Amino acid sequence: MTICEGLPYKSLSDHHSRYFSLLSELCLTNDNPSPSTKALIRSNILPELHADACQLDKEIDYLHGLLDAVQKNKDEITSMERTFRTLLSPVRIMPDEIVMEIFKNVARDSEVKRGVVKEAAWTLSHVCRSWRATALACRELWTTISVRIADYNIKKSDKLPVLLQTVLERSGNRLLDVSFVLELSHSDGISEEDALTDMQRGAITTLFNESHRWLRASLSIPSGAVEDLLDPHPALPALVSLCLQTKQRWATQAYDGPDISLWCPRLTSLSLLGVPPTSVTLCNSLSHMSVQLYDNQPTFSQDYALRYLTSLEPAVLQTLSFSSLYRREYCLSIGEPITFPLVDTLRTFNPTILNNVVLPALHDIHLGPPEYGRATPGHRYSTPLLPALDDMLRRSHCFHGITRLVLEYVIPDQVLVDMLVSLPNLARLVLFFADSWSAKMEAGVAMLVGILDIGFVGRLEELEMRNMFEVSYLDEPLVHMAEWRWRSWSGAVRLRRLRLGAAGYRNAGTLGEVYRRLRILRDEGMDVVISTMGTSGSEEFLVGSGQ
Repeated sequence: MTICEGLPYKSLSDHHSRYFSLLSELCLTNDNPSPSTKALIRSNILPELHADACQLDKEIDYLHGLLDAVQKNKDEITSMERTFRTLLSPVRIMPDEIVMEIFKNVARDSEVKRGVVKEAAWTLSHVCRSWRATALACRELWTTISVRIADYNIKKSDKLPVLLQTVLERSGNRLLDVSFVLELSHSDGISEEDALTDMQRGAITTLFNESHRWLRASLSIPSGAVEDLLDPHPALPALVSLCLQTKQRWATQAYDGPDISLWCPRLTSLSLLGVPPTSVTLCNSLSHMSVQLYDNQPTFSQDYALRYLTSLEPAVLQTLSFSSLYRREYCLSIGEPITFPLVDTLRTFNPTILNNVVLPALHDIHLGPPEYGRATPGHRYSTPLLPALDDMLRRSHCFHGITRLVLEYVIPDQVLVDMLVSLPNLARLVLFFADSWSAKMEAGVAMLVGILDIGFVGRLEELEMRNMFEVSYLDEPLVHMAEWRWRSWSGAVRLRRLRLGAAGYRNAGTLGEVYRRLRILRDEGMDVVISTMGTSGSEEFLVGSGQ
């Protein structure tokens, strides 16, 4: 079908052929036309040509309208075709702004499990053309970078520099979260830094050249490579959190690397694993400090490190996490008391730190077992944890300030009960008991429930007891205490959360009434969760759930 077929206009050669010869004759000479010819032009030719021109204008308008209608028809058909194609695709068309916000949430929630960046970044950039364009434009999707170099995957690191450069380019000028792990098992006579290949050195150089964009960094570097990697000293103007590890967790030697000097004016959180704080230039902006030493003689190195920290007088130091791996359980710290006036959070796996530390502003305590005994079944925590903690609290005069207390591998006794009675503002209590259940431990739990039942620790909102050997401790006094502090408690704060976990159970059928009363509390709004380890080894929830 042709557009011009059937249109009602006449050809010029047919309609005006009689004027062609006259026009040719008149144009061959400059003579004035005769009066009759002038009369013919005025009366016949000009009116007829004008009428024909008007008719052609109408036909042109008609053709323009026809063309517009055909173009509109084509656009509708093309749109319909595209819509039908999208129905066959799992990806629906969304505005780019919404897709990018979703990608940003993915970037915040996911982790780097393998490779240089989060796997979601690669996946989202390969779904379709539009998503790829959005993923490449979403800078936040490429700002979490993980580089792991080990001698056992040396072949996989050959393409690392190019891959890393691609990721850095896609991140634009955004700040970066960087994780860098270097694991080398060098031979005798070959230093750790000399064991690096040229490809690996290229990747390290590429990463450290962007150190001015680091926002958070976690670096695990052998002590022999510290000077090679951190010299010249990188400037880290945007860094707020740094985790620096120079020995693997199984290392037993003391730190023998050089002093580390980094320019980090905004640094607020510093975690040192295997690096004594005396080897690092610290900032007065620090609010969170974590130190973990591998020294086999922690008594002296711990005391020296603590004194060094307090001598710097960081203006806003709030969190102190301090421990020594492979420590001797019965060693005592030396020296006069060391005061940290602004620290309000203490986390340590080495209670010997409590022997000479004063923390007057403390309100949050988390004490755990020795690192080597955390996963040892039946291990009883032989270090005098509770007396050391009680002495530190008395020395610091901070009983009224403690609002959160977490104790791992604790054996409940009269010392624990007396301590809790002295903590009137305690809001959260978490106890991880020893694996071995005994009559002494059961009596200690009974004392604990008793003081809570008669109104001590009046501001307690959350109570969690885990690692019980059996659930037979779920007796009537415990349930009565929970009911009373939830329903009839006359204090300002009610017990709102109760979580109990056991390693196993027997005669569970006799506990039906206890479970029924606890479920009623849960239905009334109290957060109640009772769990145990089932025969399959997985956690079973008897009341509530793990959500």
